[in-house]
Amino acid sequence: MKVVLTLSFCILSLCAFSQADHFVDFGAPTADEISMKDCSFDPGAGAVMLRKDATTIPSNPGMVVYYRYRLKILKSNAVDLANIKIRFYAFDEYEKIEDLRAVSINYDASGNKKITPLENKNIYRTKIDNYYSAISFSMPEVKEGTIIEYSYSSFRRSYKIIDNWFFQDEIPVLSSAFDYTIMPNSEFSYRFLNPAQYPLTSKNYKNEGRLYFLMNNIPGIRDEPFMDAKQDYMSRLELQMNYAGAPGDRERFVGTWPELTASLLRDDDFGKLLDHNISGTDKIIDKAKAIPDEKKRMEFLLFEVQQQMSPDNYIGVYAKDKLRLAWEKRRGSSSDINLILLNLLRASGISSIPLLVSDRDHGKVDTTHPFISQFSKVIAYVYVENKKYYLDASQPVYNINLIPEGLRNTTGYLVDRKHSAFVMLTDPAHYEDKLVNITATIDANGLMQGQAFIMDNDYTRAEKERELRRDKKQFIHAHFEEPYEKMIVDSIKVDNLEDNNVSLNQLISFRHQLEETGDYIMVQPNLFSGIEKNPFSSDKRHTDINFGRNSTVTFNELFDIPSAFDIESTPKDIFLMMQDSGITIKRNLQFSPDTRKMVMRIKLVMNRSHYTPFEYDALKDFFRKMYTILNEPIVLKRKAS
Repeated sequence: MKVVLTLSFCILSLCAFSQADHFVDFGAPTADEISMKDCSFDPGAGAVMLRKDATTIPSNPGMVVYYRYRLKILKSNAVDLANIKIRFYAFDEYEKIEDLRAVSINYDASGNKKITPLENKNIYRTKIDNYYSAISFSMPEVKEGTIIEYSYSSFRRSYKIIDNWFFQDEIPVLSSAFDYTIMPNSEFSYRFLNPAQYPLTSKNYKNEGRLYFLMNNIPGIRDEPFMDAKQDYMSRLELQMNYAGAPGDRERFVGTWPELTASLLRDDDFGKLLDHNISGTDKIIDKAKAIPDEKKRMEFLLFEVQQQMSPDNYIGVYAKDKLRLAWEKRRGSSSDINLILLNLLRASGISSIPLLVSDRDHGKVDTTHPFISQFSKVIAYVYVENKKYYLDASQPVYNINLIPEGLRNTTGYLVDRKHSAFVMLTDPAHYEDKLVNITATIDANGLMQGQAFIMDNDYTRAEKERELRRDKKQFIHAHFEEPYEKMIVDSIKVDNLEDNNVSLNQLISFRHQLEETGDYIMVQPNLFSGIEKNPFSSDKRHTDINFGRNSTVTFNELFDIPSAFDIESTPKDIFLMMQDSGITIKRNLQFSPDTRKMVMRIKLVMNRSHYTPFEYDALKDFFRKMYTILNEPIVLKRKAS
C-alpha cells in the first residue's frame, strides 16, 4: 500500500511537548497485563511486548521521536531481554538520545506493586564506530513475571531520513502504535508491508497533518534455517520524504525511480564522485591502462582496491566521506570502497555502472517504490567480453566470476541515465559443487583409518577459502572433527588456495573410532560433506527457504572390511526425487566378498534454491527421507571367536 500526503500548515508548537506528555501511563500496566501468564496468540513465548510505541514530531529543521517499550518476562529463559541496547547515529551529533527512563515492575503474592527504577550509574554510552554509538543498560530485579518499561527521546538534526517502524518483533507484540506528524509544507510517501496479513488500524487527522497506525496481537518472528532477513517477514511501515519547504524554496527528494536515478547522479556524495580524480590513485590508473586485456585490467583494479581498503560497519549507498580522505585513511564504508572502484574503472577505460544492492540480511527490495533505505550499499556492475560481473571490493578476495556472498538471489538497481533498470543477481552457471572421495580400512577393533580427498568448487570453495585464511586450525576442527564423535584428523594438505579459478583440494588423513553396540559396528558413510544434520525439524514454517544457490554433492567411498566381521546389513540402492524434480538423491553400493571391499556412491543434486512456506511440508518430508539415505549406516557384526 502506498499513500502520498501533501500538507501545509503551522504545527511547530507541537515540538514543545515533552516525552511524558505522550506516555502518561508509563509504569502503570493494566490488570490484564499484570495477570498475563502466557501469550494467547503466540503460546509458549518466553516474553511478550505489551506496548511498543513511537511518536514523531517535526522540530524545524529536524525532528523528535518519542519511544516507549513495555514488555513482560513470561519465562525465566527470557530474562536476557532485560539487557537493552539503543543504537543511534551519533556522527557529528546528528542524533542525540535523551530523557531515558526505565523501571522494573514486580508484584508479590498479595498483588503489592514494587517499582525498581534504573539508576543513572548503570547506563553506559559506548562508541560502536565512527558513526554509530549505543546506550546500554541492564534492568534490575528481573525474573519470571517482571514487567519492564523504558522510554527515551531521539532528537535529530534533519527530517529527511525517517526510520522504518516495525510493528512486529522477535517476540510477540500485544500492541504497537506509530504516530507521525508531517513537517509543514512537505510531502512524504509511505507503504505498509504486512507479510503475515495481520490487521492494521489507521487514522488520518488531516487538520493536524498527522497519521496514526495501530496493530494488535502480532506473533513473534523467530530465526528459521535458510531464511532471508528477518525484517522481510515483519509487519512494518516505511516512510520517505518527497519534498520539504515552501514553494520557491523547496527541497525535492525522490518520488519515482527516474527521480531517484537523477537525484543520485547529481549528488555530491554519489554520482559526482564517479568521474572526479581521486588524489593518490594516478599510479594505479597508469598501471591499469597498461594492461591491454579488459578483464585482467578489471581484476587488477578490484584486487588493488581490496588490498588497499578495509570496510567499516556503515550501511548506506552514499559515500560517508570524501573519497580522497577514505583513500588516504585506507578505510571507509562498503559504498566508499566501491565508489572508489567505480571511479578507477572509469578512469582506466572500463565502462562500469553503479548498482544499488541489498544484502540478504538487510532485506528484500520492493521494485514498486523508490525507497533508498531498501539498499545497503552500492557495488560495480561491469560488462566485459560479453559477460556480466558484479564487483564488491569491500569483500575479501573471491572468485571474480561469482556473485558476492550475501547478494545471490537478490534484486539490484542500475543507476544510469540511459540504462537504469532492475537486475536479478542470479547465477545458474555456478553453484555449490563438492566431491568427497574416501578410502579407508577398518580394523578388528572398529578403528577406521584412511584418507579423504575433497574437491570444492565455485561457492563452496569460496566459503572454505575464507575460513581457511581466517583460522586453519578452527577450520579443520569445525569441518572435519566436531561433527563426528571420536574423529581425529592427523594431517591436512590444501592445494590451490591461491588460484580461485580451480577447485580447492583438501587431502585429509584421519582416524575414526566407529560406534559400537555389543558385537555390532556402525560404519557412517556421510563423512566430511558439511550436510550431516537435517535443518528442517520444525512442524511449521513461517518464512521462505532460500538456499542461495544450487548444489551438487558427490560421494565415492571405498571401505576395506576386515574378515573379523560379517556384514549384517547394507543400505539398498535407491533413487529419490522431489515431485517438482528440484532435488534428487541417488545411492549405489557394491561389495566384493573376495576382496572384502565395499564401494558406495551417493550423489545429491539440488536444482532449485528457493521454496515458499506453502511448500515446506513437502520439502521437510523429502529432507527426512534424504537424511535417512545419507546417514544410514553399514552394519558389521563381529564373528564369534
